[in-house]
Amino acid sequence: GQPQLEPFPNLRAYTNLEVKTLGLGMVTVEAFGSQSELPIIVIDKEDTPLFGLKWALEFKFPFPPGAEVCTVKEEQQESKKEEKQEKSTIPVEIKELIHKYPNLFDCSTGTILGHKIEIRMKPDAIPKFCKPR
Repeated sequence: GQPQLEPFPNLRAYTNLEVKTLGLGMVTVEAFGSQSELPIIVIDKEDTPLFGLKWALEFKFPFPPGAEVCTVKEEQQESKKEEKQEKSTIPVEIKELIHKYPNLFDCSTGTILGHKIEIRMKPDAIPKFCKPR
């Protein structure tokens, strides 16, 4: 059947395009020899489904060597802060890190201090564009 959907804010793609959502629902997922009740965000477009961070953490996915969570962004309006916190799909471990190190997760650009950085390029180098993965 179809999961019952609750209203959910639209998403932002990696390219900053808005992705219209139809809502948030809970589904029972059987994968990798275990079963979990997990949130699913349904979008208004036929596209490749993503196995998100919460799902990967729930099923104890092994991350590739060197992979780590570098940034987590959760937009909130002050009037709906408590309501959104109840519906949040961000794992508790990630929330604890965000609250413990807020300066690492703000939206400002950081500065590297105490290190000299030099990037050398060939004079005739041609920039390459790689689409997001």
